[in-house]
Formats: sequence, C-alpha cells, structure tokens
Amino acid sequence: MMTLKYGAPRLSGVGGALLLFAFVACSEVQPAPVAQVADASSATAAAAAPDAGMARVPRESVVSGAAPVAQGTAGDVFASAQAVLAPLSAATDTADLPLEGTATWRTTLIGIDLEIAIRGCTAGPYPIEILEASDCSSISLQAPAWGQGRGTGIPGLLCTTGEGRLSYSRSPERKDTWTIGGPLVSEVVGHALVVRDPKTLAPRACGVIERAPDVVRVALPAASAALRLETRSALVGLCLSRQFSNTSEGCPDAQALLDCASVHCDVGSCLQACQDFTSCLEQSSDTCVAMSTCVASPECGLCQSQLLSCSLGFCAEHSFCAPPLTADGPCSKLEGCCLLQGAGAAACLTTYQTLVTAGGDVNCMSAMSDWDVVAHFHVPCRFEE
Repeated sequence: MMTLKYGAPRLSGVGGALLLFAFVACSEVQPAPVAQVADASSATAAAAAPDAGMARVPRESVVSGAAPVAQGTAGDVFASAQAVLAPLSAATDTADLPLEGTATWRTTLIGIDLEIAIRGCTAGPYPIEILEASDCSSISLQAPAWGQGRGTGIPGLLCTTGEGRLSYSRSPERKDTWTIGGPLVSEVVGHALVVRDPKTLAPRACGVIERAPDVVRVALPAASAALRLETRSALVGLCLSRQFSNTSEGCPDAQALLDCASVHCDVGSCLQACQDFTSCLEQSSDTCVAMSTCVASPECGLCQSQLLSCSLGFCAEHSFCAPPLTADGPCSKLEGCCLLQGAGAAACLTTYQTLVTAGGDVNCMSAMSDWDVVAHFHVPCRFEE
C-alpha cells in the first residue's frame, strides 16, 4: 500500500453532488427533471435537430468522419453505427451479473462521438478495446487491438448500481481517428468491440459494430433564434451548473456550454419541443428562477432530461468552474495515486481530470475519503495528514 499524506473528512452537500457529476462521463445518469412537468402519460420522444446557426451535414456528405462545414437544409443526416454487447465469460466478482449493453457511434460537426451503456457491472474501470477482428468468436477475441491506436485510448468505464455509461469523442485531426462509411483504414464498422474484466482483463462482453440508421435532424423553428442566450443555455443545464460553480459571475460560460452541447446533443429538438416553455422563461428577468416556476410539457420535460444527461457526459469541462488548485493539495495527491495504477492509470487520470474540472480540491477531497472510490484502486493508496 502506498501512503500519500493528506487527510480529508467525508464531504456532503455541494461536494458530494459535484462528485456525482464528476463521474457522469463514465456512469449511468438519471437526472432529475429540470422543470415542472405536466402529465407525462402522453410523452413522446422529440425529433432530433441541431441548434440554431449550426452548420449541418448535407445528405451527400453523410458518410464522412471528417468535420463537415457545409450548410444544409431540413432533413440533413449524420452517419451512425452500433454494436450490441452480448455477455461472454463469467464474472470474477460474485456481485457481477452477465455483462451486456450497447455502444453507439455518431458523426458530429467535429468528429465522432461514442456512447457505451452497460448493465451487470460493478465499480471498474472496465477496459474497452476495438479489436482487429470482425466477429466475437473465441479465436477472434484473442486478436490484438485495432492497429495504429484506433482500437485503444478509450477511457475505462465505471459503474454505479450495476449500470454504467461512457461518453467519449474522437477528433478527425487525430492519426487514430474513426470514420463511418469512410476510408477502410479508419472505418469503424465491421470491427468487434470488447469490454474486459477490470481484474483479469478477460473479455466480459463483445459486439460487432454495424451501420445504424442515419440520424436525421430537422430544421429549427425560426422563433428559437430570437431567444436569449441564457434561455437556450438553460435547457442544457446552465442553471444547474451555476448552482455548483459559485466561483465568479458568468461562470460557467453560457455560450461555451451551449456550443458544446449543440455539437454533441440534440439541443435543437428541445428548442423545438419546448417553445411554450422557453416563451415562459423569456418573460422573466432571471431565467434560472423561472426554470422552477414555468411548466414544461411532457415532451419538453423528456427531452430536457435526455439533453442534461448528454450535456453532462460530453461537456463536463464547460459545465463547472473549479477554483484554483492548492499546491501539493488533495488533487495533487489523488493524481499521484492514479499514476501508481499501472494499466488502470489512464482511466483513473480521466476520472481525476473530470473531478478537477467539476469541483477542484473540494471534489478531490470527497473522492479521497469516499470508500467507493478508494476501494477500487488496483494499487491501494492511503491518504494521511
């Protein structure tokens, strides 16, 4: 056991809440409704749509994995792919169930997003790899990772209450970029994705990546362009973020948060489904106060919940503002512990960086004193004064 001298009491309240948000990129999110919602019996999913002013991919450019720049019209499409993850070997932890889930790739304006959702897991992180293989047979599972780094570099997946979710983006500027329907060397479709056991690294679940239906995004109502920036950003979690980021006025940056969510999430669908709700917000001088008094329709409430989950997953660095870190303080100690984790160091550092972004020293102190975090280090660390 490595002793890293630093003591921290267990924190609750804001610190505990920030800790939960910090793991959103690797954990299943069940966000509370962000507005009062009317009778949900008739709720239906809203159609996908990009945010106002975004360049959209014309139909003829759908298969490109590169960052599209052309301006399209209603009915533009984005390529997608999916792998259904089926359980393989038995779990090494008796608390684990057969592991299964889905992995979904979608092109965006800046590259390709990957979302993985699994069930039957405990803690982690569960290593994720794309193999140089086209099926999940026992022989194929012994294949190496997809070459030139394309099959590696995906953060490990953490779980809470038996479920986990990972949100990850890969830029087209990277040498190990992915494409959907693009050049064979970077084509993700046809490869097998495997989720490995965090202890033995044995394959726990596997699925072959197949082309999925294109994501069609409809044009926005013209009225959405006239909405205040705070009104549009409120739908992607600005008010919730500012509640936990009281470091300076105007932080987080509403435009940066909205821009990020507009790339990765269906902001446009919520602006379309929530026209009555946003009209109510516009009547108040304080948008965040009005979020708790204006009533959303079932469709609007549903899309806001989905949008918040997506925004927290892909835009954590824009969602919270952490104060400056203390020299040789709790975050420094936590980072040092991550560096000791061997094969698990990369996944640990990814989570560490989210903790820093989401709450700084307060969040790191919470993590260091939380048994659910400390117990999952492969190399145990004891933090002392």
